Amino acid sequence: MARVTNNLSTQLTSFVGRRRELEELADRVAQYRLVTLVGAGGTGKTRLALQLAGQKVDQFRDGVWLVELAPIREPSLARAAIAAVLGVPDRPELPTSQSLSAHLQSKRILLVLDNCEHLASAIASLVVSLLGDCPELRIIATSREALGVQGEALWWTPSLNPSESVQLFVERSRLKVPTFSLTEDNADAIGTICRRLDGIPLALELAAGLTGAMTSDDIAAGLDDRLGLLVSSVRGGPPRHETLEKALDWSYYLLTPEEMVVFRRLAVFSGGFSLEAAQQVCGDRWLAPELVRAILSQLVQKSMVVTDAPSEGRSRYRLLETLREYAERKLRNASEELATRRRHLDYIVALVDDAYEARMLSGAEGVMTNLRVELDNIRVALRYAAKNDPEGGLRLAGASWELWFARGQTEGRRWLATFLDTAPQPTRYRARALRSAGTLATGQQAYEHGLRVLTESYRLSIELEDQPGRAWTALALGELELAVPLNAQRARGWLEQALTLHQAANNRFGVGRAMGSLGVCELVAGNVREGVSRLKQCLEIVTQVGDVWGEAFALTFLGWAMMRAEPDEAVAHLRAAVRTLRQGPDPMLLATALEGYAGLILGSDLRMAIRLIGAGAALRDQVGNQRARPAVELAATVMSQGLKALGPKGVQDESRRGYQLSAVEASEIVLSEMPRTGKPLPGGLSKRELEIAGLVADGLTSREIAARLYLSERTVENHIDHVLSKLGLRNRTQIATWAAKELSTRH
Repeated sequence: MARVTNNLSTQLTSFVGRRRELEELADRVAQYRLVTLVGAGGTGKTRLALQLAGQKVDQFRDGVWLVELAPIREPSLARAAIAAVLGVPDRPELPTSQSLSAHLQSKRILLVLDNCEHLASAIASLVVSLLGDCPELRIIATSREALGVQGEALWWTPSLNPSESVQLFVERSRLKVPTFSLTEDNADAIGTICRRLDGIPLALELAAGLTGAMTSDDIAAGLDDRLGLLVSSVRGGPPRHETLEKALDWSYYLLTPEEMVVFRRLAVFSGGFSLEAAQQVCGDRWLAPELVRAILSQLVQKSMVVTDAPSEGRSRYRLLETLREYAERKLRNASEELATRRRHLDYIVALVDDAYEARMLSGAEGVMTNLRVELDNIRVALRYAAKNDPEGGLRLAGASWELWFARGQTEGRRWLATFLDTAPQPTRYRARALRSAGTLATGQQAYEHGLRVLTESYRLSIELEDQPGRAWTALALGELELAVPLNAQRARGWLEQALTLHQAANNRFGVGRAMGSLGVCELVAGNVREGVSRLKQCLEIVTQVGDVWGEAFALTFLGWAMMRAEPDEAVAHLRAAVRTLRQGPDPMLLATALEGYAGLILGSDLRMAIRLIGAGAALRDQVGNQRARPAVELAATVMSQGLKALGPKGVQDESRRGYQLSAVEASEIVLSEMPRTGKPLPGGLSKRELEIAGLVADGLTSREIAARLYLSERTVENHIDHVLSKLGLRNRTQIATWAAKELSTRH
């Protein structure tokens, strides 16, 4: 009779994805004797461990053995459970641990210990003993937390990636509806399901189990109550996997009481949080900040909290959305939600308010950069404030205007309108909120509304004797007059007042900003020399105070000012601006720089100019911004020339390509292009395009060209696509033939 060498059951469903994880885990098992797969409930630790173990059966002469520990409640019974699986004879004269060691001492065995978390201490002690006594024993463990023993190699089990998530959902849906497939009609809904369930395999399988009874659209819509929705109809599985809530209960009730409190209070955060935020929001008179710090570390170790990449050198944490919804339910049931959200609002208001004051006084760029990661938390705080604290909401909405200016002007204006209506008290916070509303209105060319709220802000600042507020509101009024009606005379009056007030307060940041806007004012008035002089003064000041946005602003408009008289200088200024703005601190200003560059290359590279106009339109649409009149006129000129040279379809195609570019991709085009002012190059190509065509002729791939020219592969492909379009060619071979001929005649 053949010897049985494993007790692994045949899986009834397919194993999806995880190829890279299996390869890396196989290497770990070969290198380390104890490998622990750690992860949140439902992330697929058990299935991954079993798949790996199944691939190792032939490598262990004495077998691969699975010990399911979930049903074991008493730590003292863990050793007996392992002995029973391995068929260790009962020897009354020896303790179970010694019997196990004696049985395994000379055997080459892979032991899979599944679901160790509730028996962690007992399993850790046993593992140390067995590995010490049995030199050829190797162990794979699965647990919500590390066993914490010497020599343990941890493997943090990730969620499925987006493509694997979709594949799993579709395959499990076919078990319910054999004809089910991914189509254009259901792709968006399936993508939403996979994203909102964080790629957690158990959650995806439970959702797929609803297929047939519900459409994918219905399932996606129902995920607002995912804990109630995701219930299994399949019999025979582990009880803790019957519903998503039961799976999460298994982890939650293994926490200490203090860990439960902190975990559920973390539910009020959205988009992540810092250690300081957790301490301020989760702590109270019974939970000191130092204790919250220690508990947060434990929650990370127990797979209840995820660590993200640091932001600005500070650690960031978050709950998976599925866990966050579960924690929120526990928070509500514990009657702690309102108090915790109150602390969250207080923390966010103080954080943003301090950053605003530091920014307005010194121009410190970093304080606002650090807030970009908190935008989701700001939204959550504003929603709470709208129902519970209009004054706090007004203070927060007014202080965060710079984030809304760069991230969503329409949303920012909506929040400000809400709190200006519900918090009418004449305070400096109201004056600030009115000023913020006017600034956002300027970005959207809403002149009448902007004038009304800024006039009220200015009047209120005078009544409150708030000179800094008066200075900033005068600046905002000048910029409004400059941006919408292009009334240089009225704008100049406000801007000169702002400059005088900032100079009197010795606010170098404010002086630099006012000087820059005065420079643009002079350009609008036709005084180019004076405008350039003001902008250069602005550049010097903002560089000294570290105002990175101010530098980009000055460089952008210097580029526009010098476009005709000094095109080479204009190129240098616009490229410097784009280099600063390409990571997205201000999509609107980046759009202005890209559009200015389009004007520079209009005569030499019409197609690329059209693409850059399209890229600028996409960036403005991101924040709900509209072009000012000079940018409108330039875009119209580019499109008019495009229609004459390329026809409607050609312009449409190039505009679409530009609109689809990301901010980084559009910026790379500018930073890699070399506008020519001399003799036209063959085929109407730019210098960069000609260079890339030559490298194609040399047989280099796009990846090799990207490496040689320090560009992204996507940018190289864009250039090649542009070459094909200009030359009327169809493939790289034709480019190579053309380039070989043209380049040989030029040498």
